[in-house]
Amino acid sequence: MSTSASTLTMRPFDRAEIPLLHAALTTHADLVLWSGTQLHWPLTQDQLRSYVDNANVDHMILSAVADHDTVVGHASVRVTPAHRSARIGRVLVYPDHRGRGYGAALMTAVLDIIFGQRGLHRASLGVFQHNARALGLYERLGFTREGVLRDVALVDGEWWPLVEMGLLETEYQQPRVDPRP
Repeated sequence: MSTSASTLTMRPFDRAEIPLLHAALTTHADLVLWSGTQLHWPLTQDQLRSYVDNANVDHMILSAVADHDTVVGHASVRVTPAHRSARIGRVLVYPDHRGRGYGAALMTAVLDIIFGQRGLHRASLGVFQHNARALGLYERLGFTREGVLRDVALVDGEWWPLVEMGLLETEYQQPRVDPRP
């Protein structure tokens, strides 16, 4: 499975990349921002191995690869074939690669898989309300805010609300304007 967006390719996550993913999640807040409430702190490589071992055709765990085979990010997509829907999660651009447009390219590539390759009807995701940069990107890509789930995660004594977002196949358009700010 390979989709390109600019010079970015999505491919199945390689277990050899677990240390790279583990190194990117250095705080409890980083972990919750990336995984929601599904993994626990302190994060271990065993937890990540278990996460990776659950990948299959309807639960894609993907690496974003730039020129020269440099892994720059990560995402997961969980598909519900009966409802032609997908849930995007665990979107991460590795710290050394942020600020270069890879987030937009990664999300565009994921949406190309969901709508182009898989022919699905709906994509959804959740993003914590304080993550303004991600919210802005998702809205530029066409996602609609569908609601707010209050006090979803307790992180370092602070409650984090989650914004639910969705995008339908009829709203997804190719080509699009550059989603970078």
